[in-house]
Amino acid sequence: MAGLRSKVLASAGVTVRLGATVVASARTLEGWNTVVRSGSGAAEVIAHGATILATGGRAANTTSYGHGSRERVVTQTELESRLEAGELGDPSAVVMIQCVDSRQEGAHAYCSRVCCVRALRNARRVQRAHPRARVFVLYRDMMTWGPWEQHYTRARKEGVVFTSYELSRKPRVEVVDGRPVVTVADPILGQDLRISADWVVLSTALEPSESAAELARVFGVERDRYGFLREADAKWRPVDLGVDGVYAAGIAHSPQLAGEVLVQAEAAAQRAYERLSRPPRTTPYTVANVRHALCARCGACVQACVYEARRLDASEDRIVVDPVACRACGACGAACPNGATRLEGLGEKQVMAQLEAALLNVPQGRMR
Repeated sequence: MAGLRSKVLASAGVTVRLGATVVASARTLEGWNTVVRSGSGAAEVIAHGATILATGGRAANTTSYGHGSRERVVTQTELESRLEAGELGDPSAVVMIQCVDSRQEGAHAYCSRVCCVRALRNARRVQRAHPRARVFVLYRDMMTWGPWEQHYTRARKEGVVFTSYELSRKPRVEVVDGRPVVTVADPILGQDLRISADWVVLSTALEPSESAAELARVFGVERDRYGFLREADAKWRPVDLGVDGVYAAGIAHSPQLAGEVLVQAEAAAQRAYERLSRPPRTTPYTVANVRHALCARCGACVQACVYEARRLDASEDRIVVDPVACRACGACGAACPNGATRLEGLGEKQVMAQLEAALLNVPQGRMR
């Protein structure tokens, strides 16, 4: 990653603005005019034709099991830092607890997927650095997909002990003579196991960064109930967001491994390149406009528009349509109880003219 970062910073075609904040953005025919404020407070308007939101994420904070108040209770990130610095000492036992504050209501209800893979990797690192140490992984479900299943098998062969636990009977941690002691109900033995550990390592959830919510508001894209950016279609448009020309990559979209992030970033870059390679845009001929004399300003059409091309302008007391965002899908027309929505360029006369033109090519006597 350090080499990739250096290439980006050295590239003549890439401008990097560190410490900058996106303040506002307005749609244009060619894309957006976005106001960016630098760390010094100076504002700049940047015109751009595509947008990729890659705001990343972070490991969730936790106070469970005494983290923050007990020196020997750390997170996976803190364990990795200690392994790099050689500050783990000479441990005889390391206990890893999975799904901390995860997959339960009132906390992070989702599975972050990558936590189990990270625990497997760190468990094997601990054993390689400290061959005499025993590593215990307490889990609810091991999420090891694809090639990572082999790492799980190797970890078991190398002596890592895996013990499952139920949400209703989570592990307990207490300090005895300065050492954390972990108690867990073993479902196979049918009794409690007490493990005197040198280190207790917690696997917490991955969550989107704080800036994701504000950027979603600025660019008018949706987030799911967990705060991650919602793609337009999980199968057909996995990196496209609900607004045309806005794409997502990385943990801003969902918890991912580094390799998966790079693949998704390449996909988002390809979609952005495809958009920028198109001919210059003009205002679409077919736009769903509003007949204000019939409009009751009930907001039904605003809610029906998945492209967020409509809004209620309070100062003008009328529905305003963004002709660039409008896709003339007709959803607003179907939702309007007063018939106030009209597809410009696709009225009754145009539809009848199209039908007549199509019927001219049908031989007489062949019509049914």
